[in-house]
Amino acid sequence: FRNDVLKKVEYRDGKKVERYFIKRTDFRAPFYDLAQMDIGTQTYKGYCTSISVGGCFIELSKIDKVRMEKGAKILLKIKAGTLSEEINVRATIRNISEKRPRGLGLQFEELNDSQRDVIIEFVRQYVSSTSQKKAA
Repeated sequence: FRNDVLKKVEYRDGKKVERYFIKRTDFRAPFYDLAQMDIGTQTYKGYCTSISVGGCFIELSKIDKVRMEKGAKILLKIKAGTLSEEINVRATIRNISEKRPRGLGLQFEELNDSQRDVIIEFVRQYVSSTSQKKAA
C-alpha cells in the first residue's frame, strides 16, 4: 500500500482479533453509475458506488473467481452522465468483497489530468452540498 496502515487489536468472545485500517489520502464520495470493466477478453458490468481520485468501488451481482483476483489489471469505463466526461482508465483490483456489498475495490493507475479534474470536481460538489445541508 502507498498509504499508512493502522492496526487495531480487539477481543471478541475471548479471542484476539486484529483489524487493519488504511489511512486514506483522497476523499471518497458516494456515487452511483454504470461501469464496464474489461479483464482480459471478458467484459463485466456493475455499478460504481463510490469514487475518489485514487480509485473506486464497483458493486457486482457475482464475482468471477477465475479472472477477478487481487492484483489483476483491468480497463474501467464510466460513461459521462453523473460525471461531466467519460472516464477510461487502467486500474488494479486491490480488494474483493464477496459479502454485501459484493464487488471490487479498484485503484486507478493512469488518470490523466482531465479525468482527475472531473473526479475532483464531483467530489468537491458532493462535499460542498453535504456541508451546506449540515449548516442548515
